[in-house]
Amino acid sequence: RREVLKWLSNIGYEKTQRRHFMKHMKGTGQWLLDDPLFLNWQHSQESSILWCHGGPGAGKTILASLVTDTFSKMCPAGSGMALCFLFCNYKEAVEPETYIRTLIKQLSCQIKVLPYELVDLYDKHFNDATEPSMAELQDVFVVISNLFRQTLLVIDALDECTSQ
Repeated sequence: RREVLKWLSNIGYEKTQRRHFMKHMKGTGQWLLDDPLFLNWQHSQESSILWCHGGPGAGKTILASLVTDTFSKMCPAGSGMALCFLFCNYKEAVEPETYIRTLIKQLSCQIKVLPYELVDLYDKHFNDATEPSMAELQDVFVVISNLFRQTLLVIDALDECTSQ
């Protein structure tokens, strides 16, 4: 298990989340958490997207870290809910495959037994020293996310990801 998770990603997503969340002041972003649009999205039983946009320096990253922190408290082990998150940054050249590998790792850390499809992908590519394709990674992401009743995904600065 440890080797598979290590192989998936070495992005310090939890450290990044903590760093951003520590910058927020108490009460910051409460307006978002109380907004009817946010509450409707949060409690929706259907697949839905809440898109928050604003100019550089508007505080979107701090809001994303607040939403991530709020959701992390809603997703205790055994709740059937999973949370995964990304903080993209134009200063870091990260391939899309790396991002999805990070999401797979986050979901995998929230289940007790890794699914066969992930272990098989690891065996296939680790032993051959090859990289999985985006299609293979997407398939595994879907398999793992389907193990949960609900999967919450928070992505900050999607526009700062590579053009792919």
